Amino acid sequence: QPLSFSLQPAATLRPRLGDLMSRSYQGRLNPGSYGHPELCKRPCVYQLKSGVCHVGAKCGFCHCRHEKSEVKPDQRERQLLLRMTDSELAALFVPVFRKRATDQGLLPVAREFLELAEQEAAAIESRQAEEPSQIRQRQLRTLKKSLSNMRLSSMAQHFLRTLPENVEIAYEQMRMQLTVVEPGSESTETVIVVHL
Repeated sequence: QPLSFSLQPAATLRPRLGDLMSRSYQGRLNPGSYGHPELCKRPCVYQLKSGVCHVGAKCGFCHCRHEKSEVKPDQRERQLLLRMTDSELAALFVPVFRKRATDQGLLPVAREFLELAEQEAAAIESRQAEEPSQIRQRQLRTLKKSLSNMRLSSMAQHFLRTLPENVEIAYEQMRMQLTVVEPGSESTETVIVVHL
């Protein structure tokens, strides 16, 4: 189900951004929260347990509310992911990530990262073209379905390990472009501010 948010240049939202941050964000913006809810890091355990994180603004985990529990691959799916060649991972990841980003309205900000990921995926495929697959099509379909239910950040962590550092840097740059301001009492949407 798509998120409800508006994607707008930061300059057009400065007054509203300041107001929302003072009312509802209350200084919780930290590196792990950027891109919430799709591209943020895992929830901060300190924030979850006590509502206060002693690391504060430097925390690498998300301080925002997560309405749903994290969808993770089960043990069999994790084993499959580990057995897959880099080429198979790339062929699986890129279309699933693109569809999820599109469904969540994040394709404009994800486009550059996806283009780079697709280039690297093609390069990997050409290098490993002769490598025999050990994964059955039925297993791939099951894995694809499971991945499609994950947040983009959860999906990415299984794929980025196979790629050069420049792709991981592009992923982090994409994530850091998004400052998320959770809705206050007068708003019913999450505002995703794109820093251009």
